[in-house]
Amino acid sequence: MCSDGNFRWTWYADSFNDSVMICNNERCASNYVLPISAISTNTSTTLTIDTVSRSQPFDMETRWYCSTCGNDNITACDLLEIYYLPRVNDMTDSFSFETTEFGEITSVVYNLTISKVYPRPTVSIFRA
Repeated sequence: MCSDGNFRWTWYADSFNDSVMICNNERCASNYVLPISAISTNTSTTLTIDTVSRSQPFDMETRWYCSTCGNDNITACDLLEIYYLPRVNDMTDSFSFETTEFGEITSVVYNLTISKVYPRPTVSIFRA
């Protein structure tokens, strides 16, 4: 509840450079036709993202956040991050092995890190 006794909640997407949804005690509204909707009560608001794509208007590599009562304070909201499809520079890997003094391989370590990917990828290694 804001100091004037009313409830105000504003949702933003970083890459959009504008509010995407504004809610008060009774309703939520947007100046844009977007694949999102919101439900407002006297004490909370819920933003629903109906469809997610990796194209305009948000380019979807963005951070969603909200503010209350017109303040820049965004601590009241959980963050939702949506990323582009993985790119080659989002992956790093390393390969190492240990050998005995006779040159026999005793262990192999392969480490693959892929960032900003959902769902989490599965890596399988097969013996040749």
